[in-house]
Amino acid sequence: MVRPAHPSDELSLAVTRAMGDAIAHWQPVSGGFSSAGLWVIETRSGTRRFLKASTSEDTARFLRAE
Repeated sequence: MVRPAHPSDELSLAVTRAMGDAIAHWQPVSGGFSSAGLWVIETRSGTRRFLKASTSEDTARFLRAE
């Protein structure tokens, strides 16, 4: 299972819009049972969140069902 180390530009923009603040840091997270992208993100203002993002149609379907 290969996970993306860095988010796509599209994902980065979507997360920035959803958070309402620029993302200062993306920390990859290991673990889990799928190839979904996993990160802890931190905004410029210091807000930290866990982010799980699909990497394929299969992982998108799994995440919607989760």
